[in-house]
Amino acid sequence: MTDDASGIATYTQYRHDFPYLAEASAVHRSHGAFGDANAETLARSEIEHGRKTLSHAADDTVFPYVAARTEFLYEGGAHIGTAVTTATPDFGGGVL
Repeated sequence: MTDDASGIATYTQYRHDFPYLAEASAVHRSHGAFGDANAETLARSEIEHGRKTLSHAADDTVFPYVAARTEFLYEGGAHIGTAVTTATPDFGGGVL
């Protein structure tokens, strides 16, 4: 997706596997078309997913969640740092 007014392009990659169907797995923002060698990278993130299976008497329920998000920080097109956020849901007593 490109914003014609600012020239900023956002590319989002989605997963196509169960149970993560339609969950974003990567997002790239650049000033200029995605994939263009001359485009300036503004932001990039990669998303890792996890899943937890909750057992019930009749069947199991699969709960997908974002396990980690890695944010790559840029300034002037140069990579200046990386931030990682992780999360693990707590299912104490079978309840989220």
